[in-house]
Amino acid sequence: SMEMKQSTISGNKADSMGGALFIDTSSVANFDGCTFSNNEANSGGGAIAVRGEANFNNVKFENNKAGGGGAIAIFGTAKIVFEISFHKVCSNKFMN
Repeated sequence: SMEMKQSTISGNKADSMGGALFIDTSSVANFDGCTFSNNEANSGGGAIAVRGEANFNNVKFENNKAGGGGAIAIFGTAKIVFEISFHKVCSNKFMN
């Protein structure tokens, strides 16, 4: 599993899925106090593409864009958990 705290992930680009990160099947990623901004993917998930499990607490998604799922793309049996606290999701774009 992976844990990321108090980090900013910005300005990344993927030709396919997950502009900043791709979380594959059987992988678990935990994010606390992170910001994902200005990331881009041609396919799905401007910031993150998830096939495994992703847990978010106090996370911001701003100005990410992708061909599907401006901020997050969820595939198959992926599990996404948002802890009830502060989340900011704004200006993310689905490009067609």
